[in-house]
Amino acid sequence: LSLALVGMLRLQNSFARCLIAPVRSSFGTAIRGASFCISRSTVAALNQPGPQLRFTLQLAGAMPQTRVQPLITRTCRAGFKIAHHSSKTGPVVQPGDNVKVLYKGYLENGEKFIDGEDEALEFTVGSGEVVVGIERGILGMHVGEKRVLTIPPEEGFGMHDPSLVYDVPSSSLDEGFMRQVRLGSRIRLDEEPEEDGEERYGVVVDIRDDGVSIDANEELVGKTLIVHVTILQLEVKGTGNGLS
Repeated sequence: LSLALVGMLRLQNSFARCLIAPVRSSFGTAIRGASFCISRSTVAALNQPGPQLRFTLQLAGAMPQTRVQPLITRTCRAGFKIAHHSSKTGPVVQPGDNVKVLYKGYLENGEKFIDGEDEALEFTVGSGEVVVGIERGILGMHVGEKRVLTIPPEEGFGMHDPSLVYDVPSSSLDEGFMRQVRLGSRIRLDEEPEEDGEERYGVVVDIRDDGVSIDANEELVGKTLIVHVTILQLEVKGTGNGLS
C-alpha cells in the first residue's frame, strides 16, 4: 500500500479523496511519520482484483508519532562513557557551580551499590566531594537533564592498593575476636572517628593461627561504576575552569 497511501498525505480530518493506483504499487514499505485509521470498507476495496485500484478515502484521524530525542553515547577518555538525551536549553554545569542531583549507582553485574533517589546530593563541582568521574561526567548538563555515566576505576574509587592490606598479629587481638571473626567480616579500624567524622572500616581477607589480614581499601576500588544522574538544581558560580 505504500505508493497508494501517498495519496493521503496532507489530507485533513473528515476530508475525502479519490485514489487510483496500479495493483503493483499498492503493497510495499509502510509510510513512516503517522499512523492512519482506515475503515473496513476501504480495506475490502483494496483487496479487489484488477489492474488498478480505485477507491474513495476519508481520513478519520491521524495520530502523529512521538519524536524522541536520540540517545547520544560518547567516550571522553579511556573507559569513560556518557549516555544522555540532549534536548534541554539554558545554563549548563561548569566547575565551581553548586548542584543538587539525584543518582543511582550500579556495578557492571547490575548490583546496586547506592541509591540517592530519595535524598538529593548537593555539592560544588570540582571540590572533590564526590568521585572525579561524576564531577567530570555532569559538566555541560542542564537542569532536568539525565545522564548515564560509565566510570572506570581510575576516575571512581581507584585501583586496589596492596599497601592498605594489614597483617594484625593475634597477640594484639582479644581471644573473643579470634573466635568470632570470619572471612569477609567488616570491622572498624579506628576506636574513634577521624577528624572529618568518618569511620574507617576494613574487611578480613585472611585468618591464620598467628593473626589476620585486613584489607582497608574502599569496597568499590577496582570496579567500574554505572551512575544514573539527574540535575535537579544548578547555582551558577563557576568560571568554567578546572575540570576537563
